[in-house]
Amino acid sequence: MDKAKKNDKYLLSSVDNALKVLDFLGVRDSMSMTEIVRGCNLDKTSVFKILHTLERKDYVLKTANSRYKLGVKFMNYGDHVAERQDLIEVATPFMQKLRDLCGQSVQLGTLNAIGKAIVMHQEKPNNPQSAETRIGFELDAYTNSLGKVLLAYLYPPVLHGVMEQYSFRPRTPKTILSADILYDVLKKIKENGYGEDSDEQYIGYSSVSAPVFNSAKQCVAGVGIVYPTELVSEKKEEFVQKLLPIAREISKRLGYQE
Repeated sequence: MDKAKKNDKYLLSSVDNALKVLDFLGVRDSMSMTEIVRGCNLDKTSVFKILHTLERKDYVLKTANSRYKLGVKFMNYGDHVAERQDLIEVATPFMQKLRDLCGQSVQLGTLNAIGKAIVMHQEKPNNPQSAETRIGFELDAYTNSLGKVLLAYLYPPVLHGVMEQYSFRPRTPKTILSADILYDVLKKIKENGYGEDSDEQYIGYSSVSAPVFNSAKQCVAGVGIVYPTELVSEKKEEFVQKLLPIAREISKRLGYQE
C-alpha cells in the first residue's frame, strides 16, 4: 500500500483490495487464482475470500477451468450508465427548448430500485421564482407528477412490489396517502399520456410530466415542468400542450416508434 493510502484513516482496506482485484481482472479476459495473487500482491486467503464474495454477487464469474473473469453485472452497469448519459445528451436541447417556451424549470428523472424518483437533469430559467431541485435528489414517487408517470408505466408485477414498500408519508395536506387512490391516478395517467400534481410535494409548486420511451418501448424516464401553483388554472393546459410534443420528440430520438 502506498504512503497516501496508509495515511488515509477513512480507507477500508478490504474494499480497496476488492477493487484492486476487479481492476486487475479488467485488463485480461480471464485469470487464475495464482495470477491474481501475484498481480495484486495480496495473500491467497484474502484473494480467495474476495473472489468468493464477488462471485456470489455476480461481479466475478468463475469458469469451468477455475479461472476468473468480470461478471455480467458490469455489462449491466455499463449499459445502464451509457443509456442514462445518452438520455441526458439527447434530452437536454429539447428540455432547453421547453424551458424557454414555458419560462419554468424543466426536469428529467427516473426511478431507482426502491421506487423513488431521481432527478437526473434539470434546465432552470433565469427566474428567481422558478423551482430548483438538486441533481440526484430522491423524491417519493407518489408525491409528484414525475414519479407518478414513472410508476404508471412500470410492468404491473414490478409496480405491485414497489407499492408494497410505500409507507405513504404526508409531505403536504394534499399528498396521496392510499394505494387505491394512487392506482386510480396511475390508470388515468396512462389514459391521458401525462401526470400532474398540485402542492403534493411542496406547497406552492405544481408540475406536469410525460413519459419518455426507448426503442424497446420501455418508459426509461419522465420529463416535466415545475411551476408555481398560482399558475395552475391559467397555464396548466398550455404547459401540457407544450410538454407532450417535447416528450414524444425525445422518445423518437431514442428510437421509439409509436
